[in-house]
Amino acid sequence: MEPTIDPPAAVVDAVRIIASAANGGMDIDAGTGGITIDSTGGISIDAATASNFSAAAGDLTLAAATNSVVVSAAEATVDAIQLTAVGGITATTGALAATTGFHVTQAGETAAIQVGTGVPIHIAPKGSLYINTTAVTTTTRLYIETDGAGTWANFTTSV
Repeated sequence: MEPTIDPPAAVVDAVRIIASAANGGMDIDAGTGGITIDSTGGISIDAATASNFSAAAGDLTLAAATNSVVVSAAEATVDAIQLTAVGGITATTGALAATTGFHVTQAGETAAIQVGTGVPIHIAPKGSLYINTTAVTTTTRLYIETDGAGTWANFTTSV
């Protein structure tokens, strides 16, 4: 029978494991059954130095069932957040709308890069770019949103 720790206390720190010596640490090893952590509340993992979370094989998924996934960095450098892949990087969003696509915000100004089929007729932030994946002419491939109210101007491409 496996050991069970099940304290009756209804407090946030009902079970605590402390390794507080100057060089203290903690090492948790598990076999092929892995480690499962379930909580009906939140989960917080904090570290005071550079850290990693990686998978030696298979995908690593970070998902939110009903809300946003937020990735932030406080370092003021050009590579504060890096997405690195041996293969490609895919971003998938919902149907064309002002809130979909790849949005870039700098100094409070936002624009989007969106992809679709046909001429754009939706509203997007002013300055947004739209790539028409079914275009067959040099004047229907790329558009810019000119007023934030659904007015799109086309670019003429060279080929």
